[in-house]
Amino acid sequence: MQTQEQKKFLEQLSEAQKKDSNLIGQFGVGFYSAFMVSDKITVETFSAKDKKAFKWESSCDGKYSIETSNKKERGTTITLHLKKDDKEFSEEFRLRQIIKKYSDYVTYPIFLRVKETVTEEPKEQKEDKKAPKKSKDNAPKESKEKTAESKKEVKQKVIEKDERVNKSTPVWAKSKKDNKKEDYIELYKQLSFDWQEPLLWEHMSVEGLVPFTALVYIPTAAPFDLYNREGHGLHLYTKRVCISEKCKELIPEYLRFASGVVETDEIPLNISREILQHNTKLPLIKKQIVKKVLTALKKLQEKDKSAYTKFYKAFGAVLKEGFHYDAEQHGALAELALFQSSKTGTEDWVSLKEYIERKQEGQKDIFFITGPSYEAVSHSPHLEALKSKNIEVLFMTDPIDEWLVMNYTKHQDMAFKSVNKGDIDLSTVKDAKDVSEDKKEELPAEEMAKLLEVFRSKLGEQIKDVKISKRLTDSSCCLVDDESGISSNMAKILQATNPDAMKDNKKILEINPSHPVMKNLAQMQKAGGNDSSLNEWIEMLYESAIISEGNQLKDPGAFAKRLSGLMEKASKASLGQSPN
Repeated sequence: MQTQEQKKFLEQLSEAQKKDSNLIGQFGVGFYSAFMVSDKITVETFSAKDKKAFKWESSCDGKYSIETSNKKERGTTITLHLKKDDKEFSEEFRLRQIIKKYSDYVTYPIFLRVKETVTEEPKEQKEDKKAPKKSKDNAPKESKEKTAESKKEVKQKVIEKDERVNKSTPVWAKSKKDNKKEDYIELYKQLSFDWQEPLLWEHMSVEGLVPFTALVYIPTAAPFDLYNREGHGLHLYTKRVCISEKCKELIPEYLRFASGVVETDEIPLNISREILQHNTKLPLIKKQIVKKVLTALKKLQEKDKSAYTKFYKAFGAVLKEGFHYDAEQHGALAELALFQSSKTGTEDWVSLKEYIERKQEGQKDIFFITGPSYEAVSHSPHLEALKSKNIEVLFMTDPIDEWLVMNYTKHQDMAFKSVNKGDIDLSTVKDAKDVSEDKKEELPAEEMAKLLEVFRSKLGEQIKDVKISKRLTDSSCCLVDDESGISSNMAKILQATNPDAMKDNKKILEINPSHPVMKNLAQMQKAGGNDSSLNEWIEMLYESAIISEGNQLKDPGAFAKRLSGLMEKASKASLGQSPN
């Protein structure tokens, strides 16, 4: 905070002087910083306008002295008398480190007085012309050796010199045409400590309510700390001074893989971490940076799909966090999102735009399935009916995908629809081929209703309900999550942090009315067969449905025993023996 004397002094300055006063001295930042490492400070100054030099001195005890000085040269000299425990700040390496970190791009040159060892070649001795010449052959051997050795002698001495240690105009402050590719790459490696070249960079100069210049980089490969939410942010400079190395307020978490620099004169030099968090100008800068970065990624996607796909494999899971945290950018993020699907295989990817372009006639929804991996979902029985109608299904195998569809429920005019939740209506979509001839005959409605009651009675509290399936064509049964419930994959994610979570998350068992097993069970029930045998088959089908969706059984031993028993009966029947 300024004192009354400081305010009065500033009011007397010209406009040009006021502009310069904003650089240093106005807030006393340097004054207090100097006393952090010094027990006494001496300032000697000689102005061009005055005929005398003055010396100011203080020991930070609330007192100071001012007297005339013997300084002869124009300018100001500040001497810090370092504390005993802070002698490290007089070491060359430490000083270089500090200048590099905070003042590398200060407009004014910073020189460091360094010591250097130089070698002096000995001067050759001139021969005395008046002295009689001696024959080299007659000279003693020892004399010859001493002469040769003396010629080889060199002198070394230590000199002091002033070396500039800060750089000139930084890359981001120059015009794009004045920078070379190597300049951008060098700065990237300096900022990110990444040995690889960046994938792309965006150099921007923005005018408006908050003018700023920025240079933001996208890396080629994911850093080891990609999922560390505490280590991201851009370097923030004001008036070429670095005031924050990791300013989170300049870039959202879902772009935390980006690195770079932002410089603006709208932020005061003495800003603190707490004030920075509540600064109203930084969100305006952040908004512009996000827009520029997402636009740059979109251009890469259109220009080089292979390079963009490589980027997305490394950073797609993080980028999709934006659907949860940044509703304003949903449209831009949706254009950048890629998925594997039932038609891409393991190597290719599909965008939402491409998905809609190749949707089937009469298809109203964007169908997706969630699961832990491509292999797990690609063989899911939930896909059977959709495959029969040649409908593409997106495979959402990243944990963040669950939050994606919760926050982004519709793309253009098509809603996202999970194939492993709720009911599916495919009546408006034509079959991929004429299946009238090989369509399997279903159980009569009356027999099916009775069989459903048997399933409900046997499974009881283990399930929420038993229904006839519209999504199965080949499998006998499958488990489905309720439309408004938590998916099986989401339940696994929640249980990873809390084992007791989702214990009461009951599912719906769907059975295929045209499957031979269901027809056989209906006949057993109709014939009044052995209830224990029927119950055993029902329990077996339920447990197989649990396994097919990738979940673990509560009692694997009991399942193995039940399976062995059924295999024994089936093998006896195949040999014509009585199963009992």
